[in-house]
Amino acid sequence: MRITPNKNSVTIENSEGNTINLSVDEVAELALNAHQILDQLTLRGPEQGKFAAVASRPIQEVSLGLDAHHSTVLIQLAFEDGSKVAYSATPELSAQLRDALTRKIEQIETAAKGRTTQ
Repeated sequence: MRITPNKNSVTIENSEGNTINLSVDEVAELALNAHQILDQLTLRGPEQGKFAAVASRPIQEVSLGLDAHHSTVLIQLAFEDGSKVAYSATPELSAQLRDALTRKIEQIETAAKGRTTQ
């Protein structure tokens, strides 16, 4: 997604090249309602507790670091179009992420074994 600020509006372009122009008021309304919109687009799944499927895009690269106080994990995701997004997470949340990723990788590996065995 590419966001281009204009004088009194913002142009948003998705990965397929479709664009939409939003006024400053529309951007403010979207920001205020983002959580509710995400909830409406999100499917609730029994295993995850939050969601089973959402729109996604492939991550090209992940960089990890620590904040200056060595108390927070910094996570930066880079995408194919060169854009990046950064997050910070507590050590406890980072451990949960590690454990959840490990479980998902194990599920993928188990599924792959089932597909290759005939």
